[in-house]
Order: sequence, then structure tokens, then C-alpha cells
Amino acid sequence: MANNLIIQQFPESYIALNRELSYHPQLVEFLQKHPANEFELRMAEICAYCSIALDGQYTPKDLERLADILLKRLVAKRERRPDITIVQELPPELDAKH
Repeated sequence: MANNLIIQQFPESYIALNRELSYHPQLVEFLQKHPANEFELRMAEICAYCSIALDGQYTPKDLERLADILLKRLVAKRERRPDITIVQELPPELDAKH
């Protein structure tokens, strides 16, 4: 039975990408549609979320580089500051009522 044991080490880029996913609940929701063993479909889903188009065939090294790119895109999405500031009350010098 021990002969059936397969240990597969994942590249660091995959591990970092997987950690970053927890900051993107909407993406996690999309990924739940695909089982963990459908790695390529999950990567494609992340690409779509990051507005990255895929075309062609990818080697394992290509996928590692893609994981790095996706990680950078997701971190940028998470760290992006909103363009709108919400003000609850205007200061007197800006309030037209005063």
C-alpha cells in the first residue's frame, strides 16, 4: 500500500497564489465550481478574474510564470485604493447651508 503513495511538491508560486486567494472571496466563490484536481480550469478562472486572456499550450514552467503574474495582479487588486472618498459630513467652509 505504501507503494501507491505519491508525494508531489508544488512550486512556490502556486503556494503563494493559493495563499493570496483568501483575500478575494468573490474569486474563491468562482473557484469552488471546480474541484481541486482541475488545476488548469482553476487557473483559467483566476485569469478571467484578473482580465488575462489565455491562448496556446503551456508547459509546467509557463504555468509557474503565469502563477507569478496572477499573484501580482491579485495583490494589486487587493491593495488598490478606492477612487471615491465617502464623506459623512462636510466641514463648515464647504457646506453650502452655512
